[in-house]
Amino acid sequence: MTITERAASYAATFPDRPPLHVSGQICAELCENSGARTVLVTPPRPSPHHADRSRDGMADAKSSKRESLPIDRAEFTDRNIRRFWMKVDKSAGPDGCWLWTARRDPDGYGKFQIGPKGRQRHMKAHRVAVAITRGHIDLAGLHRCDNPPCCNPAHVFEGTQQDNRRDCTLKARNAVGSRNGTRTHPETRPRGEAHGCAVLTKQAVLEMRRLRATGMPVIDIARHLGVSVHAAYQVLQGKTWRHLVSAGEVPR
Repeated sequence: MTITERAASYAATFPDRPPLHVSGQICAELCENSGARTVLVTPPRPSPHHADRSRDGMADAKSSKRESLPIDRAEFTDRNIRRFWMKVDKSAGPDGCWLWTARRDPDGYGKFQIGPKGRQRHMKAHRVAVAITRGHIDLAGLHRCDNPPCCNPAHVFEGTQQDNRRDCTLKARNAVGSRNGTRTHPETRPRGEAHGCAVLTKQAVLEMRRLRATGMPVIDIARHLGVSVHAAYQVLQGKTWRHLVSAGEVPR
C-alpha cells in the first residue's frame, strides 16, 4: 500500500482527526486496513532547533562573504567616520600599531558595522581604516605587522586570499610543528589515559616499549597485554602515545 493510500485509509478510520499530510509529520496512530494493523510513518520534519542552527550557519556564511566585499569611502557618513576613529587607539604614534578597542572576532580582527538595524553591513576594522584613508579597498587587507587588531593604514596592504596565504607561509606563521595548537596548548587536548578512547595505561605503554626493546615479537606483546596487534603497532611506531617519553628517549 502506498503512502497516499494509507493516508486515505487514515482519514476514513479517524474522521475526527486532522488530515494526515503525506510529506509531513510522523503519525503513531494505528488504522484498520483489510484486517491488518498498519503504522503510518512518514519522514519527520526537522526540529525548530536544527532549523535555527541551519539558518544561523547560513547567516554566518553570508556575513563572512559580505565582510570581504569592496568598501568605498562614500558609504560612510561623517558621523560613521568619527565613530570609527573613536574606537581606535593611536597612542603608539604614526609608525606604531593602532589597536581596535571595540568588538573583535575570534581571530582578533576588529568588527565595525554601519546601517540601520536589520540591514547593517559588517566589516573588518582594518579594511575600513584603509577605505576611509585611501578612498576604497577592493581586496583583502593584509597586515605587514601581523597584528590583527591593528588599524593603522600604513600597516595594511591589499591582496588576494592567495597572497594572504603566501605571506603567512613566508613569515612562518602557519600552525605547524612546534607552533601547532597541540604543542603550544597541550592542556586543551586530552592525552593518554585522559582520552575517552584510551584502552591502554601509561604503565602498559612503557612495558610494551620495554618488551619490544628485548626483541619480543609484537604479536606476543599484544597477547601479553591483552590488546590488539594493531593497537600495539600504533604505540610502537609512535602513532599513538607519542607524548609519553620513556627513559633515555628524546620527545617527538
